[in-house]
Amino acid sequence: MSYSFTSIGILHSCFDEKCGTPKQSRVSPHSTAVLELAPQLDAAAMLEGLETFSHLWVLWVFHANQNLNEIKKVRPPRMGGEKAGVFASRSPHRPNPIGLSVVKLDRIDGRLLYLSGVDFVSGTPVLDIKPYIPKWDRVAEATDGWLMDHPDTVLPVEFSVESLQQLEKLQTDGQLPLPLPQMQNLIEECLANDPRPVPYRKLEEVRPEAIKQQYGFLIHNLNVVFKWQGPLGFLVTGIEKRVPRTHRDR
Repeated sequence: MSYSFTSIGILHSCFDEKCGTPKQSRVSPHSTAVLELAPQLDAAAMLEGLETFSHLWVLWVFHANQNLNEIKKVRPPRMGGEKAGVFASRSPHRPNPIGLSVVKLDRIDGRLLYLSGVDFVSGTPVLDIKPYIPKWDRVAEATDGWLMDHPDTVLPVEFSVESLQQLEKLQTDGQLPLPLPQMQNLIEECLANDPRPVPYRKLEEVRPEAIKQQYGFLIHNLNVVFKWQGPLGFLVTGIEKRVPRTHRDR
């Protein structure tokens, strides 16, 4: 059987593209997004009482996923190239490209829901939202499955003198979307769990000269440039303001 759904709203996120976006919600508490409910919905009635909850379940669509092939197994980044069944992973390459995230609800303003601790890019369509209820949604005896054999590695992140000067200038010019310490924390959170594609990680393990590779990601319309330093983790080498694209409103 097949079903069709209409989006209830769209997400305007601090992340403009997949690169650099956390792979799970709540990995980056300083990341933010605004869920704008569709105009045809009676927001006042449908959101009544939601402000009393601290967190939400958001059901959304991997709209930027261009892979239309049937995927049976995937290589989760944490497994370093090993495979797992797609249903034993949170890969975006699924039979139905649907994502599920727990996020913090900071406030509601009309049909706008301000969220933090997010893992979606701007333009993400939303199918549904539900309140997160700890009494029912938290399972104390739950296990981590194969993740127990592949623990997270939180990598150190350093900022070059030049990148810190660039951040300070952006703040002085009023172009920094967050206070400087919070902006630094947000960048660190995005890098600490290693946003590099798995093939590049493996390449840099066997070819030390590849460590010179420069990477970048967009966040709050800032282009963050960084490089891998081996055991020292990541070094942020530059941060520049990017002119927003005309079709985005944030």
